[in-house]
Amino acid sequence: MNLQKVIVLASAILVSSLDAFSFVSVSTISVTTTSPNDCSTTTVTASGTLGAGNYSYSGATTSISGSTITVDVNYTSGLIILPVIIPFSQSISLGTLNSGSFTLIVRGMLNGTQSSTLNYSPSLVIASCCALEAGFTSDAPAYCMGDTVRLTDTSSSSATSFYWYLNGSLVDSTQNYSFVANTAGTNSIKLIVNDTCGTDSVVKTVNVLADPDLGPDTTVCSNRNYRLEVSILWNTITWTGGSTANFISVGNAGTYTVVVGSATGCVRRDTVTITQVGTALDLGPDQVYCPGDTAKLDAGSRWRSVIWSNGHTGPEYDVFFPATFYVYAVDTNFCAYWDTIDVSGSSFNLNVAGPDSICSGDTAQILVNGNWLNTQWSNGDTGSSAFLQMAGNYSVTSTSLDSCVQNITFDLAVIDYPEFQLSDTSLCEVDSVSYDYSALGTEFLWDDMSTSGLRTISSAGMISLRISNYNLCASEDSAMISFYSYPSVDLGPDQALCIGDTALLIASGSSSNVQWSTGQTDSSIRVITSGQYIVEVNNGVTCFDSDTIDISFQECDTSVTSINFFRVDLELRISPNPVSSTLFLERTETEFSTAEIMIFDLQGRKVWTLSGTLEKRKQIDVSKLESGMYILQVQAEGRIQSRMFRKL
Repeated sequence: MNLQKVIVLASAILVSSLDAFSFVSVSTISVTTTSPNDCSTTTVTASGTLGAGNYSYSGATTSISGSTITVDVNYTSGLIILPVIIPFSQSISLGTLNSGSFTLIVRGMLNGTQSSTLNYSPSLVIASCCALEAGFTSDAPAYCMGDTVRLTDTSSSSATSFYWYLNGSLVDSTQNYSFVANTAGTNSIKLIVNDTCGTDSVVKTVNVLADPDLGPDTTVCSNRNYRLEVSILWNTITWTGGSTANFISVGNAGTYTVVVGSATGCVRRDTVTITQVGTALDLGPDQVYCPGDTAKLDAGSRWRSVIWSNGHTGPEYDVFFPATFYVYAVDTNFCAYWDTIDVSGSSFNLNVAGPDSICSGDTAQILVNGNWLNTQWSNGDTGSSAFLQMAGNYSVTSTSLDSCVQNITFDLAVIDYPEFQLSDTSLCEVDSVSYDYSALGTEFLWDDMSTSGLRTISSAGMISLRISNYNLCASEDSAMISFYSYPSVDLGPDQALCIGDTALLIASGSSSNVQWSTGQTDSSIRVITSGQYIVEVNNGVTCFDSDTIDISFQECDTSVTSINFFRVDLELRISPNPVSSTLFLERTETEFSTAEIMIFDLQGRKVWTLSGTLEKRKQIDVSKLESGMYILQVQAEGRIQSRMFRKL
């Protein structure tokens, strides 16, 4: 047997097993109907069992064919059946049937298929419907004590006999009935009528109103409303004050009267006097407590006992937190009173706006934030703002819109502007200048964006500095830094000359100003006495250089011709002067076999030299020299002579 056959067989067995529980079995039938005199409907109740627990009742269908009535009780099932036997009972209305004898068949239907059938036995017999109906009316909805109650029969015209019952007792057998109302309250009236077809009855109530009674004069607590009430069945009601309701709620002491009337025309009245004692509890308006303060609640001292909603007892209560408080108090009359009060903290908080520090000489405007009243500043100012220039501790007092007087203090600092000055400065080329302003402020900003209070300058240019205290009070200055080259001077080697000669000392080198130890300020001087000579040169500022030379004069042998060469300056001539390319050096006497010729620029630098024989006419090539002033120096036999020329 393959798997498919096994599945088919198993399915068949399952279906067969479930079929055993697929039924709607009707086992009993009952029929309910009242006396045919009222022409009522007929109801069939079918009971039995279902073969599953999840059948759904889908209603009943009724068909009448001749004298056969068939009722189908319909159930449906889903794809899944829960096999369990449960009972069922369904009632089906057949409506109003015609008179006659009927065969009643009830069928149990499952998914539209008949499952069971049961015949009702004996036959269903419906008698002829005769519409006898008992009824009566009263001449008023309610009556006063002593009124005559008149009841009038309104039953079907076929009625032939009448029986009246008052509160369960037969009192009359005439068609209409009347009696005097001697007892207040609700009376039960029953009428039974008969005709040839049968019997019918009807029961109604008749109300007899007691005279209004507002009770004895009454004393009530002053906070209590007293309810005065009469029956709502009175036809007319009028209270003191004009109300026409069947009750009023009395909140004030006084005399109150009610006048009532019935539909029969009778009028009744009653009066009561209400007296009030005690005084209502009043905690007063809601309170707001100020910062640092409390709200003082006081219920008063006239109470036997006072208890607050949070358990606090006693008439007084200091509250320091926001809440709604409920108080219950009992006075000496044992009247209980209660009241509530809302307590909240002030929503206003005094604070000021404005700077806490200013620069010296400035004015700080300090403002009170928000709307405040009666503002007073410690410096004497009034109003919403104060204008302050002095450092110190200040205070302000003001009143909020919820009447809280608040005070706060604040400090104002006055900061001085940094005082400093940058001066234009000239420096020598290898020097530098340092600035230290660290003690003058808290923030520094130089032109090179450095932020230290200490700076060393070693290059020329414009410098600037901004110094501020706490990034508030700032001073600025700038200066020009200049650098100059150092001048140089060279007086050459020490010299020894013959007495009677003249030594020419030249401050060779670059300089703007010359100062000799002799007091002279020329670029060259002539000396004829022995001694040490000092020259100092500067560039017009602070850069200077100096040199020293020793000059000695001594007796010389006048027989030596060469010495005469040096004794007379005019013995040495140069031409042309100024010169462009060739300079001629001439003397009038014999030549020297050994001499040294040198050319210096005005900075004292040696730019040309020649050693050897000095002829009477010496040709010197100066074409390679730059334009400017030069010094030609000749040294022979221990003597020196110099001449200045200009190179074009």
